[in-house]
Amino acid sequence: MSIEECVRSCPDPELFDYVIDNWIVEKVKDLISENKNIVCDSRIDHFILKKNNIKITAVLLKADIDVLTSRYKQDRKEGGEYQEIKDLIENRQRSDEKRYAILYEKDIFSEKHFDKIIDTSKISPEDIVRGINS
Repeated sequence: MSIEECVRSCPDPELFDYVIDNWIVEKVKDLISENKNIVCDSRIDHFILKKNNIKITAVLLKADIDVLTSRYKQDRKEGGEYQEIKDLIENRQRSDEKRYAILYEKDIFSEKHFDKIIDTSKISPEDIVRGINS
């Protein structure tokens, strides 16, 4: 089932996060059964995969809010004011923390849930990869 089919099959918007989470778990299990190495780029996969007893190495890539804002501003094609972008990032983080605390009754963004934590604020992409592989 594709992600689009998964979304369309959701009978209740209140259940949407659970439907997506279950889809991710099943997709990862399928890939593991095919002996494929995978990387999940997600804000919550570390939590839902471990919760479902899937052995993973959870890596948190983090950066200072000002570095994140500068990177985001640089990547946005339509531009935007620095403070507006910073507020957007901070609001999304607060919204996600609140939403997932309600869904999972835990702070899933706590660093204690990760096996490796890499602050990317002042290092190159090559150093990030070395940190992940170390």
